[in-house]
Amino acid sequence: MDDKLLCEIAACDGADRIALILEKCFSKSIDRSLLANSCDFPIVEIEEDLYVLEFERAKAFAFEDEKLRPFVIAAVLISAYVDLDVEGHANLFLPCTDACKDFVSGAVVAKNAGVPFDVFVGAYDSATKINGVNVIDVEQTAVHELIRDFSDFDDYVFDPISALAAGAFACVEDEVEGTPSIIASVESPMNFAKEVLSALGVRAKDEEQAREKLETLFAVEPLEE
Repeated sequence: MDDKLLCEIAACDGADRIALILEKCFSKSIDRSLLANSCDFPIVEIEEDLYVLEFERAKAFAFEDEKLRPFVIAAVLISAYVDLDVEGHANLFLPCTDACKDFVSGAVVAKNAGVPFDVFVGAYDSATKINGVNVIDVEQTAVHELIRDFSDFDDYVFDPISALAAGAFACVEDEVEGTPSIIASVESPMNFAKEVLSALGVRAKDEEQAREKLETLFAVEPLEE
């Protein structure tokens, strides 16, 4: 990706930006009306050089062709890199589960397109191997601790799936210090409200009450209708 293309990407936003990246980087086109309502993905800075890309809204895209999904995910990742306004490498952390295959594929596609990402994934199975990706073993029993630690120290609430990505970051935090790092949040904590609250030491009688407590106690955004 040359400087001219980076400037073109930076000069637009929303559906126009995602469509531009798809066309210029991957020679793919998509009906922009599919992107119109939900294609600005916020990057939340939770401390210096550490960001969360709130990626769960990508699931709102109603693709006619699911084969395009990894390319759209790659376009969102490229857009996030541009928004960081950095030169050189950035670290990208994702969860590795069967439900997240498209996110990992999208990260590889973005990297192969020339974005200087070092890609890390947190996985429960240390035998997992993905070309071009650093796989980091995260203990399943550590997920609740990770949710609690990030809430305590960085004031951010992860869901149990995205906590895998946060766990990968925690494992290499000292090694990547000084380089911008992006943790991908691929689910809403609201979808796992009771489990997340349990990790945070708060009781709830059912999922509905848990969602209410997450919203009021931890300022977690409600689920979109």
